[in-house]
Amino acid sequence: MKLFVLRRAEKQLIKLPKLVQSGLKEQIKRIISGDTSNEKKLKGYPNIFRTRIGSYRAVYERRDGDIYLLLIEHRKSVYESLERMFR
Repeated sequence: MKLFVLRRAEKQLIKLPKLVQSGLKEQIKRIISGDTSNEKKLKGYPNIFRTRIGSYRAVYERRDGDIYLLLIEHRKSVYESLERMFR
């Protein structure tokens, strides 16, 4: 299983507080290792999931056994941004 980070998500990651960045790295490691306990499938989007890191959400897609990190934003705005991505 490989992790691919979209440019948009990479830019968002750089702007996050260091504590959130380290939390996200841990969550991604867990997801890659098969631990889906903090994973939630998003309704209305095929193969799109989210994981929580404090007040932030990381949205990713599972495709062909790989993970594509799409967004990392505060919970207030992440779902609106996701909707704009898939219009």
